[in-house]
Amino acid sequence: GDSDALFRLGIQPLVHLPSVGRNLSDHPTVGNQWMVNGNDTFENLGRNATLAAEILQQWNSTKTGVLVVGTFNHVGWVQLPSNSSIFQRFPNPSAGPHTAHFELLPRFESSTSTFSSLIS
Repeated sequence: GDSDALFRLGIQPLVHLPSVGRNLSDHPTVGNQWMVNGNDTFENLGRNATLAAEILQQWNSTKTGVLVVGTFNHVGWVQLPSNSSIFQRFPNPSAGPHTAHFELLPRFESSTSTFSSLIS
């Protein structure tokens, strides 16, 4: 975090990162669903616990199979331009000039929840 603010609280910072910890907010989640032309998708792992266990065993044993390519393949951090019209009405809420306004973190709920239960 900000070294000055941390020093005032009696905390010895290792690195001065003034953007860290400011304007902390929750990460909202938006679910997107779509139809595909086929039935060989990660959704099969969410619907079939036996298949999910076999796929996980294959990955644990040989590091091969569909889990080689993770479900997270597109991640983005986006900041609005500083001259965006919204900043004429509202102050910029970001923690710093290089901090994103939007974080795009896709996930696949069915396969994630299935694997979480298999691993724990």
